[in-house]
Amino acid sequence: MGHFEQFVESPEVQDVASNRHQGRQVQSGIREAQQKADDEIAELKRRAVAQRDDLKGILDQITILTSRIDSLQSLTPLPSAAPATALSAARAVQAAPGNPSAGPNEKGLFLSEAHQ
Repeated sequence: MGHFEQFVESPEVQDVASNRHQGRQVQSGIREAQQKADDEIAELKRRAVAQRDDLKGILDQITILTSRIDSLQSLTPLPSAAPATALSAARAVQAAPGNPSAGPNEKGLFLSEAHQ
């Protein structure tokens, strides 16, 4: 056997070759783990963008609803004491003795209320 063959078959060279093979396996494992982490980060970013878009849509809906509520409130007059006083006076006239429509009907409504 020549010196080269003895050198190649020596335990030191075999250890180097084995370490080199293990190093390639480790590098391959690291690359796979890194790719998996990259994919997971991309998915998290996609979900974050989707959630942000959903929240923006909800905020837009809240803004529209708030605007509609404000608009409706500006159109609705505040209740005053005059209509309540007029209704009380009308009921008092209806309840006057001798008035045939003084009492409530079978539904519990006064005659004037039943026709509304």
